[in-house]
Amino acid sequence: MFGNIINNAQIRKLRDDNELTISPFREERLKLAHYALSAAGILWAGAVNAKGKRELQPKHDFESNDKYIFQPSEYAIVEVEEFIKLPDGIVGHFLPSSALIESGFGLTAGKLDPKYGEIGGRRQKLIFGLKNLRNEPNTFSATEGLAHIYFIDLRGLNSVSLDFSNPEVQDYLRRFPRFKRAQDDGPNYE
Repeated sequence: MFGNIINNAQIRKLRDDNELTISPFREERLKLAHYALSAAGILWAGAVNAKGKRELQPKHDFESNDKYIFQPSEYAIVEVEEFIKLPDGIVGHFLPSSALIESGFGLTAGKLDPKYGEIGGRRQKLIFGLKNLRNEPNTFSATEGLAHIYFIDLRGLNSVSLDFSNPEVQDYLRRFPRFKRAQDDGPNYE
């Protein structure tokens, strides 16, 4: 049945058929209906460059030290270790790991649209926002888990084409001016 969450056997088949990419792929991270994602590092959000993109610089690498101490209410951008590329008709959604919830961290994550993974031949980085919700220093350990991705299969469903009216487009561009800028390297993901 279409429109359902994809289970582990379906995830494995999509991966084996080279339709879905999860790299690196670790079999032990594949659960009944999701894949557990891990943190690769903490990124520092620097200045906005000439192309209007915020420069992200490495701040902490979890390969060399699997722990990072967040200061009270500190917010950081976390780069995910895995690269994910989706086929047409599959969307990805995220849930924070239970360890985050129990430790007092809040996760900010979006969703992955069909065909997510590359723009103009360049890999898209998967990043999340992570905030220490406590009023005291709090240690995040990369070994405890970050988030889970689950996939929904929308292939085979009749979908209606979504077109925005000109006033809707103008309002969107007014509210989010970064999309007005012409760029030759794809959309401006900040």
